Amino acid sequence: MKICLYPSIIQPMKMGGMKTAYEHKKQAFNLHHLDYSSHPLKGYFDILHLECPVPQSAFYAIWAKKKKKKIVISTHVTVEDFIETYSFGKKVSSFLRRYLSWYYSLADLLIAPSEYTKNLIKNYGVNKPIEVVSNGVDPFFLNDFQKKNNKIDSPQVIGSVGYVTKRKGVITFCTVAKAFPTYQFKWAGAIHDRLLFNVKSIDKPNNVEFLGFVEDIKKTYHSFDVFLFPSFEENQGIAILEAASFGIPLIIRDLPVYNGWLVHEENCLKCKNDADFINHLNVITNDKKLREKISKNARKLAEKNNLKLIGKQLISLYENMLNQ
Repeated sequence: MKICLYPSIIQPMKMGGMKTAYEHKKQAFNLHHLDYSSHPLKGYFDILHLECPVPQSAFYAIWAKKKKKKIVISTHVTVEDFIETYSFGKKVSSFLRRYLSWYYSLADLLIAPSEYTKNLIKNYGVNKPIEVVSNGVDPFFLNDFQKKNNKIDSPQVIGSVGYVTKRKGVITFCTVAKAFPTYQFKWAGAIHDRLLFNVKSIDKPNNVEFLGFVEDIKKTYHSFDVFLFPSFEENQGIAILEAASFGIPLIIRDLPVYNGWLVHEENCLKCKNDADFINHLNVITNDKKLREKISKNARKLAEKNNLKLIGKQLISLYENMLNQ
């Protein structure tokens, strides 16, 4: 069995979750010694797995269908997350919905990173089988884990990772920072002022630092004492799993996508508004017992999403497709 895992990831997405998900699949394949290529025109393959919903991917899906190949498509992009990510998102939302409905319908099988995303795609009118497979955690994150001392020492480092956008909750992040002027707040992630969000428009307190794109993100995670992730819309949230792999206490927004795998006061603290984020950060920094509990359970959650396990799931799905 040979897979063609075609990324076709356009420039603005080359430092985001979609690129990470693609790299994770390659790692999962390597862990299981699965034969794969990265372009449909470079050699034989049994299954074409497409990562990015760009016109090139649609072209190769149609081309591969004519050659009687099986098509798998990852549903990383939804209208809901696109609208608040890009500055022009709302203007193209109706077109994008129609396009995604058509594009995802080209697949023999769709892979969704969460039950939430699976239901969104169904609501677009897509009538194809959809399987839920986590984006997983890089084994190097899990192996590089160093247990943190949960004793809080000032200054406290509160971190977040992701594109600097309204959707990711950057304004909430700054609002919380104002309430804790003695703590350091660090946000790691690419900044594209025109395409995504103008950072200069934020009322940024002095204790907030935007690090931009970070090449070695593991070092950055190591510097965080608490992971504050106020995103308004996610299809899973790879950064959450990465932070969890380091046992960093998680404070997140209470979103439907987290139902069933992120549990309030077990492996995270969930917030409904800015006041909750401020209150929960105060709680997590002062309640050592709760902090240790959430840290330990977050690490367990990450281990359940190890790419070795994700690779087994994908291979099983591929084999079932070919056997059919």
